[in-house]
Amino acid sequence: MMVQQSTSQWMCRSGPMLRSSIVTCLVVSWTCMVTSCTSQTKSPTSDPDRWKTEVQFGDGEASVAKRILKSRGVVFAQVTSVVVVDPVDFSDLHQLTKLESLSVFPNVSDSDVADIALQDNLRALHLHGCQALTPQGMDAISRLSHLEELELTKLTLGGEDLAGLKSLQALRVLKIVSVPNVTGKLINYLPPGIEHIEFFACPRVDDSFASSLPQFSKLRTLSLQGTSISDGSVPALLKIPSLTSLTIADTRISHAGAHTLRTQSKASVWTDTTQRAGSSQSKGRNTNRNRSPGRSF
Repeated sequence: MMVQQSTSQWMCRSGPMLRSSIVTCLVVSWTCMVTSCTSQTKSPTSDPDRWKTEVQFGDGEASVAKRILKSRGVVFAQVTSVVVVDPVDFSDLHQLTKLESLSVFPNVSDSDVADIALQDNLRALHLHGCQALTPQGMDAISRLSHLEELELTKLTLGGEDLAGLKSLQALRVLKIVSVPNVTGKLINYLPPGIEHIEFFACPRVDDSFASSLPQFSKLRTLSLQGTSISDGSVPALLKIPSLTSLTIADTRISHAGAHTLRTQSKASVWTDTTQRAGSSQSKGRNTNRNRSPGRSF
């Protein structure tokens, strides 16, 4: 395994030699993140025709499909996952008819999202730069009826601008990162089947959000790191029926409140300095201290 990873790293570091070409990364879980390097890997599933394509758009074509087409051996019908790390034109994205997962690192616009929203099979969407999105862009996202996982980073919108999330009835995983305007009212727009919620650096999310969480019977993983929840959220957090993991690092919950959660919750509780649920400690299991998992989905 170590030999394979070294080979992938060496090939991807040879960017100038491989510009506009394809690199076969031997370690599927390792993402090539070097400018102007394109990688294609067979996905380890039962379907032999399933492909994951990680595309770096540097010099050359500015269109997703055209860039991928120039990569040797890529067939549009086989591409299920694409990672984009430089600004690119998404207008021909519809040619990737089997696309299920898309991660975009540069800032996206409303027109970009409108093109992305035409992907009927999309299951996972990660937008790591959302400063330019307006309510119109969020409306486009709300049309992705099959979407199961959504990550929004550095979004400037908030309040009713996010009401469209309620239309994503298939949504199971929601990650909101560095969004200063989102508030506890977001709880009103979450689909009932949500299973994983992660907030990171969202200071206006407070106790009003946590108070309604027990209604989500399928919620298993919850991270409120970097929010403003306090001890007032503790009773509600204890009532979430299916919760197995809770992160409350960098919040206003006191030591006493954290102790209550650790000793009374059935979930594993992560704080700034401790890991492990109190119910497990009482059974004599090991406790790892001075460790926080950070963002772990």
